[in-house]
Amino acid sequence: MTNYILKACYHPAMDERREQRIHAAFKRCDVRTTLLSPPGPIVDDEVQVQFSGLEWTAKQDGTETELEICVDDVARATRLASELRACGMVVGVAPAE
Repeated sequence: MTNYILKACYHPAMDERREQRIHAAFKRCDVRTTLLSPPGPIVDDEVQVQFSGLEWTAKQDGTETELEICVDDVARATRLASELRACGMVVGVAPAE
């Protein structure tokens, strides 16, 4: 089975409504969002949170957000990419190496 990596970014400031829409997209596409480890120290004005299957990185001031998501099905990857684009993110999908 091939895994797929989605890389998504959003450069304007993240607001609460958009973040809720992103989490709703995760739920619709069955993306696991269980926290694996607590957020670490702030490095270079960035906060990184590690979830199972999902890595979310955001600047402290909210002006840049990046997601890297691993999914196990091309149909799920395509649907999730579409959902995240509808949230205003720029998204790329590639097979995992």
